[in-house]
Amino acid sequence: MIDDDSTIADGGEPTEPAKPRPPYSERPIARARQAKAQELIEGLVAEGRVRIADPDDGEVAEWRRVVNYAKHHGLEPAGKRIEKVPYGGPGLELFLVEGPHPNARSQRPKAAGSRPRTAGTPASGGGCAQRRRESAGDAVCAAP
Repeated sequence: MIDDDSTIADGGEPTEPAKPRPPYSERPIARARQAKAQELIEGLVAEGRVRIADPDDGEVAEWRRVVNYAKHHGLEPAGKRIEKVPYGGPGLELFLVEGPHPNARSQRPKAAGSRPRTAGTPASGGGCAQRRRESAGDAVCAAP
């Protein structure tokens, strides 16, 4: 006769049901990062810039994570964004800048028909692929 408990103890099925993990926002690392991000934002609003002089690699990585947390969780003040730049060699400088980032999607053209022209694109918008579709025979594209 096989003892059911021995099967469980040998790595079969767990004896207790698995406890659900708390949501990310309730985990200790996330709470600490949120507190640090809020402290950073308060410092940036009050002083305009925060300088971290002579940090080690771990500190730089943690500050970058804090800035990333603030950006992704909407902690930046309305109409501003956090910029980070090197400061005095290994240091880091954080400051607030007006408006969205130049590469942000909100900066791209919003009109449906207005695509930015790239080098080599004819004004009509008809590229090589369009000419290929129009002429079912020849797939050779000439330079515009």
